[in-house]
Amino acid sequence: MEAKKDKLDDLKKVPPDLGAFFKLIDQPDRIFTVDQLSGDPPEVEWVVEKFLPRDVVGMVAATGSTGKTFFLLQMALCVASGKPFLGKETGDPADVLIIAAEETKADIHRRVDAIRKYYGIDPEAGKRLTVASVNGISGIKNRIHTWEDNVEPSQLFDALILYVKATKPRLVILDPTRRFLSGDENNSENADQFINDVEAIKNEGRGETTLLLAHHTSKGGAGGRDQHASRGSSAFVDGARWQLVMAGLDTQKDWEYDDGNILSVDDVRQHLRIELTKYNSFVPDQHEFILERRSGGVLDISASKISESGKASKPNTDYMKGKTL
Repeated sequence: MEAKKDKLDDLKKVPPDLGAFFKLIDQPDRIFTVDQLSGDPPEVEWVVEKFLPRDVVGMVAATGSTGKTFFLLQMALCVASGKPFLGKETGDPADVLIIAAEETKADIHRRVDAIRKYYGIDPEAGKRLTVASVNGISGIKNRIHTWEDNVEPSQLFDALILYVKATKPRLVILDPTRRFLSGDENNSENADQFINDVEAIKNEGRGETTLLLAHHTSKGGAGGRDQHASRGSSAFVDGARWQLVMAGLDTQKDWEYDDGNILSVDDVRQHLRIELTKYNSFVPDQHEFILERRSGGVLDISASKISESGKASKPNTDYMKGKTL
């Protein structure tokens, strides 16, 4: 006990030196005293206005076949072309990167064709959207981290660090998360390290880049609207700064249009709900959207408001103004 007290006394005599720690941070503007935070704080910058901010790691969670890949492709093409997404502005056209671990080139082609036709997107805008299909690539080349090799970063991690640093894309999408994680998704340490790695990739964009992870919901969370509906360790959603949960409408319930007409089961299956369940840097003006599957599988806000039977509301068609169909 006396030895421990002597050690504490010695530490009090020596001012703490954080120089070695600070040297590990390669961005000097990250180190500051609070008195340097003068004037008005910077406004939030957006990938999609009042919906998805820049400079975050986010997650889109849904069960398989819900439409998350289609949804993310739509967002990507809107950002690349400057078209509004869900009726919200995306700003000037910007570079986007998608690494698709499940869809083939043909899959992507069919979906992109439907999205272009629906939004009236000029094919030239596609030059700003790069897609890498790593479907079926064996080994560890498509892993962000290689737990089998003493936790050394993978080739993909190194390549993405260099790519984002050089091009500062507005948006990077990894679809789906499980294909880029070589560890156990239920292990909090593995999940936390994975989030830390994708944050490091995002940070090379110096405030310009948002990185989205497509993730599956758990069996228990399927159809859920809670931020912990996503599969695996809670460290995934705890580490992400933004989360959207997608789910089909419950076919066991009655749903009606705003005029009171009840939807058939087939009509219900053509709709799904998306909900913002986590957002750290802003307060959204709308948390929930009901989407409808349109021509070619494109997802857009339902043309008529629908709700559980007995709770119908008036339609909101403002988002349709100026849209090219």
